[in-house]
Amino acid sequence: MELEKGNLIKPLPRWNDWIQVSIIQFDISSVSDTWIKENFLASPSEVEPNEGFLRIGCSACEISDFNKISTVNPTTVPYSMQVRLKKRQGEFVWVSGPSEWDAWVKSGDILYNYSS
Repeated sequence: MELEKGNLIKPLPRWNDWIQVSIIQFDISSVSDTWIKENFLASPSEVEPNEGFLRIGCSACEISDFNKISTVNPTTVPYSMQVRLKKRQGEFVWVSGPSEWDAWVKSGDILYNYSS
C-alpha cells in the first residue's frame, strides 16, 4: 500500500521499529489498520499535511473567490469535519469536505490529530 505524503494517520501500538497505524480515509467512512516502519512517518511540523479536521464552531466562508471573503457572512461549522487542504492564501486555507463542500477557513482552525 502506498500513502500520499501528508495523509493523516492515528498511531497505535509499537513493536521494535514498527508502528501500527489507522489510516484515516478521506471521503470514505472507514479507517484501515496496517503496520509501517516508524522511520517512514513524519509529524505535521515536518511535512505539510494535505488533510485535517475543522475545529468545532470555526467560521467558514463558502465562496471560491478569496478576494470576496469580506463580503460574505461566514457559516459556523457545527462538528469536527474531515477536510482536504487545497490551497493557502495568507492565514486562510481553501478546504474541501464531504459532499463536495468547499470553503475558506483560518489555518488555526484546522487540527491534525484524529480524536475519535
